[in-house]
Parts: sequence; structure tokens; C-alpha cells
Amino acid sequence: MNTLDHGLVSGIDMPLHPNVTIGGTVTDAVTHQAISGATVAAWHRVPIGWEAPPVYEAYWTQSDTQGHYVAYAPSDWADGVYVVAGSTTLISSIYPNVACPNGAEYLCLAPLFSAEVPAGAAAVAVDANSGDHISGIDFALQQGGAFNGLVRDITDAPLFASLKVHDASGAQVAAFSAQGYDTFGNLAPYQSPALPAGTYFASATAWYSGPCQVYSGRPCPTQAQSILDVAPTPITIARGENRSGIDFSIAVDGVFIDGFGG
Repeated sequence: MNTLDHGLVSGIDMPLHPNVTIGGTVTDAVTHQAISGATVAAWHRVPIGWEAPPVYEAYWTQSDTQGHYVAYAPSDWADGVYVVAGSTTLISSIYPNVACPNGAEYLCLAPLFSAEVPAGAAAVAVDANSGDHISGIDFALQQGGAFNGLVRDITDAPLFASLKVHDASGAQVAAFSAQGYDTFGNLAPYQSPALPAGTYFASATAWYSGPCQVYSGRPCPTQAQSILDVAPTPITIARGENRSGIDFSIAVDGVFIDGFGG
């Protein structure tokens, strides 16, 4: 395509699909008070070849001071839209109010960003028959707790890492990742999803190089072992608490990949 300054090129056509708005309210399940600033995402899985890893499209928004939110979905998402909501210490939920410990940031998929939607979740129909606005997609979130910290190598350089959380019985209840840096290149702690108040154990595995460590400081169990077999340090969180300082220092072999990919 050749253009000239101030010229007009015709015939560059792009079909536009009208958006459908999806609205509702996010409240505290116990107090019934509105929750401001809750993360809300409306998403669907992009249909691609079966051999490819899953790909998702999502619209992100937050609830306002009255707990109301408005999300958008193209009307051509004919397979429906899943809607999730959560916040730092409020346990995430996928419509209609199905708890998901992997968190709204991971679209409530378990394991994270897989094709597995929690049992009981329902897609909201978005098609020619749904109209321009779908209301009543409400959430009543349970108060929980969370924790955060840094994952670094022994030189204090941040690491990309995968983290797993186990409950007091040793069962895995959540998985998420640590990026090492925020979007501006600043050192940033990871943030766990919200979990019911209680006692947990955590492990971190450095990406690419592979070493795994439980909190705090011991090697991870073998496949034949439970996390309880390696005497991890318990992490106790209370309702409404976002506990900090749950840090990992992992010795990596050879070249490692930090938050900037080098």
C-alpha cells in the first residue's frame, strides 16, 4: 500500500462487532456491604487448534464505590463469557459464586491458565438474543487472607518462579507465579490469591533452571513424598490479613532467567 502525505486511501475495511455490556454488583458475603476496587474479568477461550496451548481473551475492570461494575464482551463470543471477581483478601469467585482459590488474576482456571473451569461455573450467553446489556451477574465474596514476598537467587536477583500452596493436610489448594518485577521494571513481590484463613505451606520452583524450595529454605519433596515430609515452615494467615515477608532464596545452576529475561 503506497500513501502520500495528506492523501486518502480507501478500501481499508475492518468489520466491527458491537459490544455487549455485562453488569452486576460485588458485595461482602457476610456484611453484604459493597466492595470497592474488586477485580472483575469477563473472558472466553479463543477457539484454536487442539494441539496449541489455550489462549484467552479477557476484559478487565474494577467495581466502583457502590460495588457496581460494567464489563464488555464482543457479541461474536458465541461460546459465552465467564465472569470472575476477587481482590487481595477476598476469595475469588467465578459466576455464579463458585469459589476459585487460583484467583481472578488467573481467570479462576485450575491449574492456572488451563482449560479446566471450576465445577459449577456457568458461561453467560452473549449472542444476538442476549441484547445490548446483561445485568444481575452479581458476586458475594467471602473474606479470606493472603501472603506475599520475594523470590530471589542467592545473589538477591529476582527470579521468575511458579508457586504452589498446600493446606495443613498437604493437599495443593492454589498455584500462581512470581514475575520478579512490575511493569515499570521495579523489584516487586509476588502476591498469593486470597485463601480461607488458616495454615498453609508454600513452595517455589525457579523457571528454566528448575530448583524447587519450600518455605523456608528446604528442598522440595520428591514425587513420592508429601510436602509435609520435608518439614516446611507453616504460613498462618488471618481473615483480612495480607501477610508479607514470605520470601524464597533459591540457588540456581548456570544461567538463570530473571524478570527481564536475561
